[in-house]
Amino acid sequence: MASYTVTGSTALAAPIVAAATRAGVAITHVDERVVNDMGSETVRLDADGPAEEPIESVAAAYLAAARLSSSAALEGDSAVEAGQVASWVDFALNDLRSAPVEAFKATLLAVRQLGRMGVRNAMAQQVAAARLKADDAVVKPLLALDAHLLSHTFLVGEHATVADYAVAAALGDFAFYLSREDCELVALSRWFGSVTRLPEYEAAAPMHMRYTARIGGQVDTRAVPAHVAASADYTIGKNKGAKKGPSQRDIEKAKKAKATKKVAPAPGTGAAAGGAGAADD
Repeated sequence: MASYTVTGSTALAAPIVAAATRAGVAITHVDERVVNDMGSETVRLDADGPAEEPIESVAAAYLAAARLSSSAALEGDSAVEAGQVASWVDFALNDLRSAPVEAFKATLLAVRQLGRMGVRNAMAQQVAAARLKADDAVVKPLLALDAHLLSHTFLVGEHATVADYAVAAALGDFAFYLSREDCELVALSRWFGSVTRLPEYEAAAPMHMRYTARIGGQVDTRAVPAHVAASADYTIGKNKGAKKGPSQRDIEKAKKAKATKKVAPAPGTGAAAGGAGAADD
């Protein structure tokens, strides 16, 4: 059986890795950003051998991954379902991934770092959730998904397909919101939790893209150095030019010094002055 290599960001490559894992096909993921001739981010799927040309379209790569095993039925159980799977893949790439997220872009790095630690209700995430809910371009496709999933366990048919992997991956940056207990999109939250807990998806996607919750001291140690560096650079840039105030330690030291400082008696006061007055009497 042929083995494959997919090159691209984890956010785009995860559905391919999940499909190959489900199909029992060996696949290697090279986490490098790939850009096509139009300047858009894409992936490249290569068969490890000279027999096939590489696939450099995200949608085509997803559907090709779905066909790696006929027994897994990752493209559906019929021609009609295959068409529905293709439609949902298109929805994932064009309606979800292209939805403007400028409203919470400034907090995105913080949201991802918190997600990798299993945190779901930090202040940065609360702010991001509020901004998401105020952005119609984001809310409309989420509402459409929620409405569909009110009467469907999976997007197409009775089992997970590459459509579920594609849409779940496209919602990766919304995981912190969909994992919240107070998420209003109940059907979508339920489906997202089911899909992202599938073994093949857990093997393909990092914690911040999945339905997870912090339990006790649970911490994900699989930090991505490039992401940590980017988060640090963002924080440094945000604080650039800000006037540094005293540290908490300096404040406490100043309070202690003030409380223990002895005030010298003014001239003509105190014990010496009292003694002189008594002698005059």
